[in-house]
Parts: sequence; structure tokens; C-alpha cells
Amino acid sequence: MFLVYLAVAEAAGRSWTNDAADRAVVSLAIVVPWYVFVYREYGWQYIQSFVLGENLGRYAEAVGEQARGAFFYLPVMLADLFPWTLFVPLGLWWGYRHRSDRVVRLCLIWVAAIVVFFSLSGTKEDLYILPIVPAEAALIGAMTAAWRADERWPALWTLLGTGVLLV
Repeated sequence: MFLVYLAVAEAAGRSWTNDAADRAVVSLAIVVPWYVFVYREYGWQYIQSFVLGENLGRYAEAVGEQARGAFFYLPVMLADLFPWTLFVPLGLWWGYRHRSDRVVRLCLIWVAAIVVFFSLSGTKEDLYILPIVPAEAALIGAMTAAWRADERWPALWTLLGTGVLLV
């Protein structure tokens, strides 16, 4: 997801290459120790079966359940933030309108990259896109903090709809 954000930033003319080495070192410092300890304990066979069998195999074809459609994650996106369900589309719409802000753009890319990536997967589980919840919540929080007089009506209708859902 972050690589997608960096690619978008690079396409928009913002250079990130100065910090790329630092980001790579931090990423490797997080990931490599797990593989080192697993390799020491179980050997290469476990890593190979985990990466190739479990991850790539599940992505390539459906495992254990019937195939789910490409739009499986749309209702999941809404359900994961219940009772704020009605705020999800409004928050995404608001974020799209304010995408010039780099934090808002990061949240939008965060949501889109994860949902699109796992929508192309053969195996779809609702928990796969759970990491989008903080980005959705951040967009909704930024939206509610930034409401101006001309944007109050969508907010009021959404609050009313959320109240009805809760009742």
C-alpha cells in the first residue's frame, strides 16, 4: 500500500528518493527478524510453504469456500465500521474532494489499494481488509472536523440515518 502511495507521490512530482533508503532499512528491520527466527526454528521448508503455499496459493485461487465475487468487500467496508456505516461512503466522497491534502490522499490510497488488491484475490475473507478501518475512521474524523456551513446538510442527513440504524 505504501509503495502505491509513493508511486502516486512520484507521479505528482514529489521526490521521495532521498528517504527511500531510510524507509527500506526500517521495513527490513521489521520484517527480517521474523524470517530469521522462523528459519532457525523450522528451516526453509516452513517459509516456502508459508509464502508460496499459504499466501500466494490463497491469492491465486479460492481455498476452502466457494468463490466470492469481485464486489464482496463493498458491504464488508460498510459493516466493519458499524454503527458509522453511513459515514463510510460520505467520508470517501469527502476524501476524494479533498485529495489535494497528502494525509487525506494517503488514507484514500490506503483504502483503495487494500480493497482492490484483495478483490482480485481468489480467496476472500472479510478480515483481509480489516486494515482499512483506521484509514476510513481518519477520513470520517477529518470530514466531521472540517464541515463548513455549506456541507452541513449531508452531515445532518447522515447523522439522522445513523441514528435510525442504531434504533
